[in-house]
Amino acid sequence: MICYPVGVTEVEILAINDYWLISNESRTGFLYTLKEIDNTYKPNNSRPISVLTKKSRFFTPHPAFTCQNCRCKKPVKNRSEYIRRTKSEGEIICCECSNLKHQRDIDIAHRTLKEYKTEIFKPVPYLDSLTFEESFALLVILSEQTQNSHLLGEELNDVTITGIQSIDQRILLSLIEKKALVYISALPSDVESSNTLLNGASDCLTYDKRSKKLARYQHPDSIATGVYLSALALDEALDVTDISSILYHKLRASAWPIDDVKKAHQTIKEVQLGKLYQLVMEVTREYKLPVENSTSLSSLLNHLVNKYPPQNIFYTFRVYAQAAAARIHKESPPWQVAARYFTSLVREYIEGAENRGFTLNRVWTIPSNIQTSPFEALFSQLYLDGHFNWNKLSAGEVVSKWLGSARLSEEVQGVLSDDSLRDDM
Repeated sequence: MICYPVGVTEVEILAINDYWLISNESRTGFLYTLKEIDNTYKPNNSRPISVLTKKSRFFTPHPAFTCQNCRCKKPVKNRSEYIRRTKSEGEIICCECSNLKHQRDIDIAHRTLKEYKTEIFKPVPYLDSLTFEESFALLVILSEQTQNSHLLGEELNDVTITGIQSIDQRILLSLIEKKALVYISALPSDVESSNTLLNGASDCLTYDKRSKKLARYQHPDSIATGVYLSALALDEALDVTDISSILYHKLRASAWPIDDVKKAHQTIKEVQLGKLYQLVMEVTREYKLPVENSTSLSSLLNHLVNKYPPQNIFYTFRVYAQAAAARIHKESPPWQVAARYFTSLVREYIEGAENRGFTLNRVWTIPSNIQTSPFEALFSQLYLDGHFNWNKLSAGEVVSKWLGSARLSEEVQGVLSDDSLRDDM
């Protein structure tokens, strides 16, 4: 069937009829070319066929011309559209039905995301279940948030507490187990498809001016994989600032129990010990020095960390790294021998200095790439009376200042008063 435009003449109707004549033997699929039609009818005062077909419509009983949903007829406007339609293997859906289906899909996607968020972010009264260590760690995490967002990081490794991966992973997994944090490692397929339908792809990167880094854009209504702060059952509307305030007052008002004092003591030592290992790496890079990561080195650093500040140790490291490099250059020993020079020279110097009652007075500025961890910053604020630079304190000094200012349980106070038990802390 052909629909003709208004105002055509009988000659122009014939031209339009010829335009839609189909031929299986023709390369184009139609009996006449546009040029042939114009050559036939323009001498009889017909307008060009390109003008006549602009408002002409054509459809046949072929399934490609009927909407599979509402069964209404859908004609084509030109030959190109006719060819595409008849060669299409998919079902034909009219615009009205397509729009209705799209709206239904959107409604389903909204419902899917809402149900998923409601279930996975179900408020939990987790505060009372947190140990002192976990409460402090959660406050550290929230203090690092530049925006009032419940998304803390895309991966567990993006969330830093102490900077010591083994400690951070242990605490994070415990917070997830107690429902203080929610970790979404992968989205269910229906949630992922709903997310994409409503908010587009989740892998678009944008430039964050505040952090001066590339950040992954997240639409407010979307949900992405990552580590999230859980809502509190006592008030679902509490934001990050409110939860931080609750944790802060809990830590200030409560006394440290013995188990958490031991864990914090070990964490302080690990943070400072981590710096010493980084300082060893600094001198090995600067002096192109081989250093064996041996039991002897570990024992030396464990001795140094409790007695001396990192900046004092760094000066000693630099002096004896230079001496070790000069000795290697002079003797050209095998790598296995050369890799022990640095540790041996530092240990001999420390033993000699301590036997004579000397201490490490000279200092060297810690490199800027060895940064203060979030744990150090908050711990200093709460317990160290303004001693924010741990590079000037040994692990033992940090512990001493903390225990001297923090509220401690009676059990902890009893242990500290007993010299025979104090070393077990």
